[in-house]
Amino acid sequence: MSPGALPTGALTGYVDVAQIVLYAFFLFFFGLVFWLRREDRREGYPLEAEVTGRLKSPDPILIPSPKLFHLADGKIKQAPQADMVPDRNFEGRKREPWPGAPLEPTGADPMFAHVGPGSWVSRDDAFDHTFDGQKRIVPLRVATHFMVHEDGPNPIGMSVFGADSQVAGTVSDIWIDRGESFARYYEVELGAGARRVLMPVTFCRTGRFSRTVKTEALLARQFADIPPPRRPRRGDTPRGGEDHRLLRRRHPVRHTPARGDPDMSDRRIHDTNQDDTVIDDRIPEGLPEALPPGEHILWQGRPTAFGMAARPMHGGFVVLWFA
Repeated sequence: MSPGALPTGALTGYVDVAQIVLYAFFLFFFGLVFWLRREDRREGYPLEAEVTGRLKSPDPILIPSPKLFHLADGKIKQAPQADMVPDRNFEGRKREPWPGAPLEPTGADPMFAHVGPGSWVSRDDAFDHTFDGQKRIVPLRVATHFMVHEDGPNPIGMSVFGADSQVAGTVSDIWIDRGESFARYYEVELGAGARRVLMPVTFCRTGRFSRTVKTEALLARQFADIPPPRRPRRGDTPRGGEDHRLLRRRHPVRHTPARGDPDMSDRRIHDTNQDDTVIDDRIPEGLPEALPPGEHILWQGRPTAFGMAARPMHGGFVVLWFA
């Protein structure tokens, strides 16, 4: 190499081709991450101002411009939705004044407060369809080519028990998702000849030997509050918006008055000493002393030994292994 000549691949005495390629990769990767993070803001944006309830003005840098999506059924959707109207029809108050603080239901029944245990995702009021144009969620009486496998427990005809161990009704049919080949709802008949409601399968436990369906999501009396499908017989299909509203009917474990009980922080520990005198000290169970003024427990519970051994530790499989 002659004196003063640059080595192979060098552009100058301080920059070579490898550096240029590395910096170009860094710029490309940064641009890719920025583009992906910008595109994932098409759903749920623009954000809503907590104080005024109005939509915030879109950020031209971080929020992408609206794009038209042509769906399979011929509809055209725009995302982000510039004409979206926020749903402020809820009964709740912020627990703290700062932005992002959770909302606590304030109505008589938290299930109807539209926040917390009574919240749902607002969707289009239209039927869901499969790729071939069929109604997606239908009962077995409509989807006659589906059947319950002979090895699994068939819940049809089983009694449904609520979280209070009371009978809520009887399973009269199963609503399946034809697009996923998956059972979505149990159709529960609340009484002989009474109306029928849909209970999400994911909220239930079907007993193979007990021949019962149990749920910890609702009390037996709360089944009557489940909204029925708008068209229960014509088409036997819940609409898209109803599909998600059905999922919101779950027991509000974070607010015990839904059971008709007093608040957790107001429960009294009753005990009797040798003189049969009742001690009433208003100290919540498991705490060393009473809560400070203005504070209360939203939820309290403890695992049982049988439940820990049967579920997290898979005690049934261990017993079968050594049997």
